[in-house]
Amino acid sequence: MEILLYFVIAIVVFAFTAIVAIAGIGAAFILIPFLFWMGYPFNLAATIGMFSNVLSTGSQSYVHAKNHSINYRIALPMIITSGIFAVIGVLISTSVDEKILLILFSIFLFVAGSFIFFRTVKSNKNENFEKKEIENINILSGNIKEKKEHIDLNEENTFTPSKYIIFGLISGILIGFISGMLGVGGGSLILPVLLFYGMETKKAASTTSFVVLFSSLTSFLSRVIITQIDWGLIIIVGIFTLMGGFTGSKLMHFKLKQKQIKLVIIIILWVVGIKILLGLF
Repeated sequence: MEILLYFVIAIVVFAFTAIVAIAGIGAAFILIPFLFWMGYPFNLAATIGMFSNVLSTGSQSYVHAKNHSINYRIALPMIITSGIFAVIGVLISTSVDEKILLILFSIFLFVAGSFIFFRTVKSNKNENFEKKEIENINILSGNIKEKKEHIDLNEENTFTPSKYIIFGLISGILIGFISGMLGVGGGSLILPVLLFYGMETKKAASTTSFVVLFSSLTSFLSRVIITQIDWGLIIIVGIFTLMGGFTGSKLMHFKLKQKQIKLVIIIILWVVGIKILLGLF
């Protein structure tokens, strides 16, 4: 029976890690409720979720670094503050009732899903506008290169060096606290924020996975000290997380339809959030 349980967990871990890796986020937000529904305590599920995040975002970041798609100027300030506040979040979570943590976790899922949804809607409007602008430029000048350079510069001008640091440090506080408190990496919040400020989708996803790697690592190491670990489970999760992370990050650099991927993630976030609340009341 235990072998069958581990087999089911392995399949779920691989599938969801690969899917969310395409968007540059960890799979903890789905693995934690899944493991909880399978009968594991919330604190153990959160610890395993953090471990999965470390491996999946680590493998993703390796691939993204080779493709030079990580924005380190905004990622490094985030990592500094997220590491500190992840520890604070873990310490606070030990004194909070499990039901309250689950309610907060479901709220996090709704907020993260809504962020991505509204950003996707806005992105679609911007893309349609840019297509019209591109057509006009091509008609007037016939200079495709000039048009492309104009579009690329929009992202670079979004942040000044000082704004990179301030935005990174402040965002890291929120990300780290959420990571430690609820056992999630915070990538579902980082990604839509970076997209909102105009960062290109693949670069935003790559930067997100790099930040989540360190916030998850800090949270995991803090939780290991206060949680009794199921080492058989953690080995299974580790192996299939690595496989799913490499698979998803490789697929991201092919011409996949990002809108459909985002839609799948949004639906998962909302459905899981509803399921958690229905199970509590």
